[in-house]
Parts: sequence; structure tokens; C-alpha cells
Amino acid sequence: MPINNYLKGIMFHHFHDNKNYIKSDGSINKIHLEKLIYKIGRKNILDPNILLNYHTVNNKKKTKYVLTFDDGLRCQVVIASKILKKFKIKAFFFIFSSIFTKKPDLLEVYRHFRFTKFKKIDDFYKDFFSEVNLKLKKNVDIFLKKKTQEIKEFKKVSPYYSLNDIKFRLVRNQFLTNTEYKKIMFFLFEKKKYNYKKSLKKLYMDRSDLIKLVKDGHTIGLHSHSHQTLINAQNINNQIKEYKLNKKFLEKIIKKKICSASYPFGNFNNQTLKALNKIGIKFAFMKNEILLNKKIYPDLQLPRINHSNLVKKFKIR
Repeated sequence: MPINNYLKGIMFHHFHDNKNYIKSDGSINKIHLEKLIYKIGRKNILDPNILLNYHTVNNKKKTKYVLTFDDGLRCQVVIASKILKKFKIKAFFFIFSSIFTKKPDLLEVYRHFRFTKFKKIDDFYKDFFSEVNLKLKKNVDIFLKKKTQEIKEFKKVSPYYSLNDIKFRLVRNQFLTNTEYKKIMFFLFEKKKYNYKKSLKKLYMDRSDLIKLVKDGHTIGLHSHSHQTLINAQNINNQIKEYKLNKKFLEKIIKKKICSASYPFGNFNNQTLKALNKIGIKFAFMKNEILLNKKIYPDLQLPRINHSNLVKKFKIR
């Protein structure tokens, strides 16, 4: 019986407090995390090392969960890891390794900018779409009209996103090139007098954070090197290169072999599955509960639930 018949991951990203990290769409605080653990039941949360012996537990009827944290965010170390320690929970932390280089992916910087320099997130979206039209001479409305069905399907799978959240992600990921997206964002940085370099250290983990997580018993996994939005659009050789570089970077820091992963933005295909298998990855988590291909590598397609769905389900306040 494949492990994904009984196991589900819970996917976390952003945490906020009253000091260093702002409240933003989808973020939770330490109290929310505690309440969520109580609702799930500590006894129903497994440590990552149980995956190595999953055949001893896979006949249990009750679903078990593992906690997973994506993107190497420092708020996870500052806020979430203290709660994990309180409950003696070990978790997966999936890290993309460009954050340890001089050219990190700026995903979190862009997000921080959206939520700190605009009164409302929709104000950012309005400015962003407007500048795409003006600076790049690309018509956002025409593109989005062609995506009506995709927007509906996106909303069904990820109900915690607003329509503007979804439209922005489609424009960013499908309509614009990385260069075009960066051009618009840096123009808005200048317009709002935002110094992105100051944000980098605060937003991302550093090497010492990673080492601390390992010392505390947590498991580090792959999340690609450069955190491309559409890594699955690359051929298999480029995907192998991405994950292999990610593996090399992280293993050098933590001095341990890595055998788990999650997919950046949840994007993967059969080639990705083959790439991860080739470099020795045994377990990988998706962003949802729908297998891409039931016939191959089921343990590289472990289901996950976004924490936002559970917070809503349990009415956690």
C-alpha cells in the first residue's frame, strides 16, 4: 500500500507576530499554530523519520499528518519552531538554496513589499496591472479573459485566494517573463522608495538557522535551487541540474544526506518525478491531494493540505 493512502502533509509558509513580522494574507501566529495542533491531535502528527519505517504504520485507518514548511522563511524559525519544540514535534523544512547566494530569488521580498507599501493588497494589484499595460505594452485584460476557466479551477483548488490573488499569479507566472516581472517590480520599488536589500536578511533563513533546525531534530528537504515558478517547463536535464544543485548546497551546510523534497509552487510533471528519483529522493510533497500519475513514483506525490484550509475548517481565530 503506497504511503500516500494514509499520510498527508500540512503545508505552512508565513507567520506573523507583534514585533518583527507583519500580518499578511495567509499568515498565522503562534496561537493559531497551537490551536491547529490541538485540533489535529498531537498523537496524529508524525515525525519525518517515520517515513523511513512507514510499512509499520500504513495499515492504520486513521489519517496521520506531518508538518511541512516551505521556502526557507526566517519567520518559521523565529515563531513556528518554538511551538514545535513545545509540543516535541519534528517537521520537514523544504528550502530553496539560492537564498544562500548573492543572487537569491526575491519572491519573499516582493511579497513583503506588497504588504508593507500599500494600504490594501488590491491597491498593489491595481498598480501592478496598470504598469504591465503601460511599461510593457501588454494587455492584461485580454490575457485574463482567455483564462476564465483556469481562474475558476484555481479558485476551486485554492479557495483561500481572492480573485485578484489568482489573476496576479497567472499574470506573473504565465503572461510575463522573469525579466519583465522583475522590471515592473523594481519600477514599483523605486516609486515607493522601497530598499529591498534591507529586507533580505530579515525574511530568509541563513546558514546558522538551517544548522539549528537540524540540531533540533528537524528534516531539511529540497525545494529546487532557484525557485522557478514553472520548473516543470524545463527539460529533464535542467530539472535534474536544479535539484542536484539544491541538494549539493544544502548537504554541504547541514552535513547530512537529503532524501525528501517539495515542489516550488506545486509545479511538477513526470519528468520532475524521474529527475528526483534519479538523484535519490525518496519522498516528495505536492501542494494538493491530487496525484499527477498514479502509476509511477507515488511516494514522490505525497498529498498536502494548505494550513489555511484547516484554519478555516476548524474556525480558528
